[in-house]
Amino acid sequence: MSTDQKRSFIARIRCDDTPMKFFEQMLGNSAGQGNLLTTSHRYSNLSQRMVRAHRTYDRTVRHRSSEMVVYFRCYDDYYNIQIRSEAYLGKYFSKNPHGLLGAFAGAGGNTTSFNLLNMDHDIITLDDLKKDKATVYLKARNADIIKRHVVENLKLYAYTDQVGEPVTFTLKILERDAPYQTGSTPYPLFIEPRIQDDDEM
Repeated sequence: MSTDQKRSFIARIRCDDTPMKFFEQMLGNSAGQGNLLTTSHRYSNLSQRMVRAHRTYDRTVRHRSSEMVVYFRCYDDYYNIQIRSEAYLGKYFSKNPHGLLGAFAGAGGNTTSFNLLNMDHDIITLDDLKKDKATVYLKARNADIIKRHVVENLKLYAYTDQVGEPVTFTLKILERDAPYQTGSTPYPLFIEPRIQDDDEM
């Protein structure tokens, strides 16, 4: 098994174009489950469904993005996914004993690996992603497509290959042909200030 750097890449990752988060970022006190993956959704008592939680920030100044950045390290036609943003920097997407995806230390062959699938559910790699924005399914290798479901007592989405509805992930490719990432500094992803039109002043 050897790394294919030419097919390895760094990308911002979202689920259904919603920022990825961890339980602890959404709840604070998450009863030891802080490293589990979720998205910035909250439960609306008004509509009685999950809705996207919007974050407000000053659009007139440049600031570091809080979105999740990951490194897709390619082996043949599958990937290990390493976190390169601040929360759980250097950890990997992997399954816990209950099959839920979270951030875990690398564990060799025990780290969950993933195939990227296109909308026809064909296995693809970076070679097939000609544009820097792509929508893919993630499939746990030798298992099933990643799905999401609501953890009822917490009112948060959780991700697994076992139960729930299949979901797509939106990738914004930031670097192609990326070497293995070993640094201790989060990936420098920034949101640039919005230029205000005269009509908006």
